[in-house]
Amino acid sequence: MPRKIRSERGELIKKRIFGEFGVFTFALPKIAEEVMPGQFVMLKIKDEKDPLLARPFSVFYAEDKVLELFVKRVGRTTTELFALNTGERVNFLGPLGNAFKNAGSSVVLIGGGSGVAPLNFYARKYGFGRFLIGFPSYLEGLFDIFPDGVDIVTEDGSFGKKGYPTDYLSGDEGIVYACGPLPMLRSLEKKRSKNLENTYVSLESMMGCGFGICAGCGVKKRKEEGYFRVCSDGPIFSFSRIAI
Repeated sequence: MPRKIRSERGELIKKRIFGEFGVFTFALPKIAEEVMPGQFVMLKIKDEKDPLLARPFSVFYAEDKVLELFVKRVGRTTTELFALNTGERVNFLGPLGNAFKNAGSSVVLIGGGSGVAPLNFYARKYGFGRFLIGFPSYLEGLFDIFPDGVDIVTEDGSFGKKGYPTDYLSGDEGIVYACGPLPMLRSLEKKRSKNLENTYVSLESMMGCGFGICAGCGVKKRKEEGYFRVCSDGPIFSFSRIAI
């Protein structure tokens, strides 16, 4: 867990839009200085009570007092985020959750859609052995935002390899870090069934608070009764500990 959870207003200083995806860069000195790869922030666009709750977003990158989010436009909060103009400010809470352990530059990273965000942060900070990212189709300019050496997989084959990122795993890799939609994670679970202990997944979940009070983000424990809270026990778990 982070040493301290901070509330901070961040100024949007840059945004880049690629169809339904966008990269949003905020001046956020305190949180950006402390956040680690895998942690997330809670974001509230407006001060009004509607919508009442903030929403969680993994950090795409943070350095030099700026923080980047990689977001897919899917609902009200993300639509409002896409509509922001540079210079506008929004409310952040963070950093929250646990972080990926530094496994060095031999780790295999695998992400799908907006789930590539925490893996990109890890790759840029620590390096990687392989980095597989999956999207439905080609979007102009999108793949230029990722580090050199990534393997890009598109479902329709319009760019890079065709299919899904898990298609290009043997199952015998050492340590794997992953984040993405549930179908991708379930495919990863099958592929890595003999090595779940070294397979770590960052779970994307709707949350009400972000730090364990509301208990609205449970994930079932694999080996015992009960649930973990994604926000306070995760969002990163060894696949050997959870059932999805």
